[in-house]
Amino acid sequence: MTPDKLVGDTGYESAEMLGWSVENRGIAPHIPVWDKLKRTDGTFSREDFVYDPATDSYTCPAGKDLRTHRRNFSKPRKPNGGTDGFIRYRA
Repeated sequence: MTPDKLVGDTGYESAEMLGWSVENRGIAPHIPVWDKLKRTDGTFSREDFVYDPATDSYTCPAGKDLRTHRRNFSKPRKPNGGTDGFIRYRA
């Protein structure tokens, strides 16, 4: 089955979805693509954070460290381990 049209809302405009649509399926997207890197709502933008590879942490403009864990465990945990594959840095 091949549809004549495909409709989606702006929730489908992730880079992964756009790449798959365009490169793998040859579908031209006709949805707005928002650049979410620059923030205009008073919160920090992604580019405002500084990464330190030696400590695997980020520092926000307010000077707070964001790390993947807050304490040393007696039984080592998987580094950056989320079942979804995302690395979460928390303050």
